[in-house]
Amino acid sequence: MFFLQILLNSLVLGTQILLIAIPLYMIYSVSKVFHLGIGAMSTVIAYLFYMIVKWSGDFYLAGIIAVVTGIIFSVFSYFLLEKYIERKQYLFALLASFSAGVALEALIAIGFGSDGKSIIEGVLPTFHFSGLNLTLPGLITIAAGILCFLLMAFVLQKTPFGRTLRSLSENRNSAEAQGINSHRMRFVTYLLAILMAGFIGITLGLNTALTPGMGFDLIIMAFIAFLIGGQANIAGTFIASYLVALVPQIAISFSDFSAAWKMVFVFLLAAIMLSLWPRGLFYSSKRNS
Repeated sequence: MFFLQILLNSLVLGTQILLIAIPLYMIYSVSKVFHLGIGAMSTVIAYLFYMIVKWSGDFYLAGIIAVVTGIIFSVFSYFLLEKYIERKQYLFALLASFSAGVALEALIAIGFGSDGKSIIEGVLPTFHFSGLNLTLPGLITIAAGILCFLLMAFVLQKTPFGRTLRSLSENRNSAEAQGINSHRMRFVTYLLAILMAGFIGITLGLNTALTPGMGFDLIIMAFIAFLIGGQANIAGTFIASYLVALVPQIAISFSDFSAAWKMVFVFLLAAIMLSLWPRGLFYSSKRNS
């Protein structure tokens, strides 16, 4: 039963990682940039949601403010990264997004302090079945993660937007020559990706507690899952997200290591997997026309 509870907890964490890894995948597909700042942006959105709920008690108003903040961050991301993308300076774009994320987390710590903040006070609604426990926010996270993955897979394979996204990913110059507006596509992608990241930031705050650095840990695990799964491989990202959650949890639960070692095991897993499969476990090569 203990092992099953570990699997259940890892399923929740893996879904949280997936819901950040999917935005990373989307943005990388249209820009070739790892937007590491979206972890901190999701944290800011979650803190604003927390602040509005504590001030007014209105979850609907908090949700509207969260969406508006996500739109603002989408515009900010566009103007922050676009000049580097046009010049194909992808490393500078990564550094810019990472620096923006660090700055946002520092501002959160200054404004709210480093102690944890709980959106829901008291005991969380919890489901009990066959000796296993799962909180309501955890259940919502799992359901939303699976739904988002299925929807993303459908959009990529069956819709004009997905075909456009894949064409930009495979060969941007050829796609633009066919009349695709890459600037507009990138902005729309930023918008969808950051709104999704904001959602997972809020569910994290509902399930545990908000901390200034929570977005950093999550974006690093999502980035590692993205690399392990293989770039531009959404199915690989799905599987790798749960591996990144499960393997360190098993290592900690069945040893004398404390939870503080979790990120050590995450990086160790990444080092082993990427040394064996440098392009990712589920990498698929594509010929550019």
